[in-house]
Amino acid sequence: MPTYKLHYFDLRARGELARMVLNTAGQDFEDIRISFEEWPKVKSSFPTGQLPLLEIDDLKLSQSMAIARYLAREYAMPTGQMPVLEFDGQKLSQSMAIARYLARKFGFAGKTNLEQALVDQVVDTVGDLFTEFVKCRFEKDEAKKLTLADMAVYEVLETLQKKEAKCLDKFPKLVANRKSVAQQPRLDNYLKTRPESDI
Repeated sequence: MPTYKLHYFDLRARGELARMVLNTAGQDFEDIRISFEEWPKVKSSFPTGQLPLLEIDDLKLSQSMAIARYLAREYAMPTGQMPVLEFDGQKLSQSMAIARYLARKFGFAGKTNLEQALVDQVVDTVGDLFTEFVKCRFEKDEAKKLTLADMAVYEVLETLQKKEAKCLDKFPKLVANRKSVAQQPRLDNYLKTRPESDI
């Protein structure tokens, strides 16, 4: 079993999603919180000079979403396995990975890096909206399984609610989702005992 060390500032922000996944999975890890005063002294020892950083034994992985996705896959957080595109003996899963691959292959992804980013921006926004629609329309609460998306939404709304307590008053399904996430075994204790931070 690998050993994990998560390095991040003493904040939730970009390190919190990884902490939530590790706690939900029941995985022991060392939560190394670096102060802003300490950071300039240790920054050069980090491969990309950025936080968060996840150490998996001797391997170092940076970028918050790369870390969260790695952990979600490692601990079998459900992401859905269909559709699958087979080509030249290869299999590619995940609908957006397939769509982006095909768009690049057939010239629909944008010609420049900026055009590609703008296309991704629209596609990701539509994907977010569709995901929420599907949750609201088809999911049965009793059959719902915790996903990385649930934890990500919980975390981003945490900061928003601290600034504007009534911001979710008109969104009962988001309130119910946050409650469901907060009541997950292993995660509820972490959420109650984690250090306080503004972000």
